[in-house]
Amino acid sequence: MTMWTAFSRELDLWHDAGRVATFWWRDDDATIPSPALDRLALVADGRPVSIAVIPEPAEPSLFEWLSNHHNLAPAQHGWSHRNFATQGKKCEFGIDRKLTEALADIASGWQKLSHLAEAHSINLDPLFVPPWNRITPAIADQVPEQGPAIVSLYGARKPEDSSRRLNTHFDPADWRQDAQYLGDEKTLSPALNHLMAKRQGNPAIDTEEPTGLLTHHLRHDAESWDFIARFADMISEHPGSQWLSFGDRDARVVA
Repeated sequence: MTMWTAFSRELDLWHDAGRVATFWWRDDDATIPSPALDRLALVADGRPVSIAVIPEPAEPSLFEWLSNHHNLAPAQHGWSHRNFATQGKKCEFGIDRKLTEALADIASGWQKLSHLAEAHSINLDPLFVPPWNRITPAIADQVPEQGPAIVSLYGARKPEDSSRRLNTHFDPADWRQDAQYLGDEKTLSPALNHLMAKRQGNPAIDTEEPTGLLTHHLRHDAESWDFIARFADMISEHPGSQWLSFGDRDARVVA
């Protein structure tokens, strides 16, 4: 059995139980319009995508472009996407930063993106996406006071975080191999595992969290784009699954 067949059968189980498996899509690292962003819009084909924008280098031209793609909503991706970690894994909002400085960057980023969105009559998604999906609890706890209501990381959120997190769960890029396509099995396995855990009512996770696809439009090779297009179509076409609109998704998280 291929991984695609296994995934389709999992969606069949949701449908047979009278349930719908929900999905959302986040794409990271936008700053300006580009051919890669055009390709993302083409593959999304009207489906809702949160576009995580790096505030410091973000240009007004990106928001002009977004104003013509109403299914793509900007969200905040850190401030400068700069690594402040003195050792270990890269992190912009980690233990090597003063809390006041980190929070000031978040507030500045939110303010800049809010002004750009307002100037182009665009709704800003209330998400804060820390670069490399890393942030200390002390900083994360105070993100809502700086503007964004929700922190978006990677991995299944816990039940107690249902009103504060909206995470992604699978990514087609192999970051150990220059973002080449990770392969069907390694890409789909975490998504399948998340779906199974939700359907079976695993108490360790929030079973209401939509399963999140994470993409990086600037880095994907042809195989990754083929996967993204195939997966997007599968979710749209299967009766046991759906992409959440921005309003539906945010209502689930914030309510």
